Amino acid sequence: MTLHIPRHANFSTVQTDTMPREIKPTPTLAATLANHRIWGLLGAADLERLVPLFHCEDAPNASTLLTQGQLHTRLGLILQGDVSLMDPDLGLKIRLHAGEMFGFGATPQHQLTTWQAKSATACRIAWLKPDTIVEVCRQHRELGYFFT
Repeated sequence: MTLHIPRHANFSTVQTDTMPREIKPTPTLAATLANHRIWGLLGAADLERLVPLFHCEDAPNASTLLTQGQLHTRLGLILQGDVSLMDPDLGLKIRLHAGEMFGFGATPQHQLTTWQAKSATACRIAWLKPDTIVEVCRQHRELGYFFT
């Protein structure tokens, strides 16, 4: 039996739900910090000392990361996924993506202390305590500009 394939057949556009989709690996915390616009200002040795001070956490979609008014209690660095900052009372909402920070000391445009943080997708967050940020800024004054 011979299979006849017409000349006009184009198989490059054929996709099915059973085809494997590209899965992007979660970047390591060390790699994210080294490539970050703020943390990347630190040297390799300083970053190596900083990594163990972060606590990484996976959050399913639509989970509350920080309740309303608690944004100042810790700093979150989004490693993978998206986070929504919102103030339901004021009807405000912004969406942050991988590589962005929120919470203590981070100042996305118009961030309010009354906002809450929720995962907008399944995400991975690296958390840092406020006292750690303060200490790092004392040791590296150039970072103090970014954490107000």
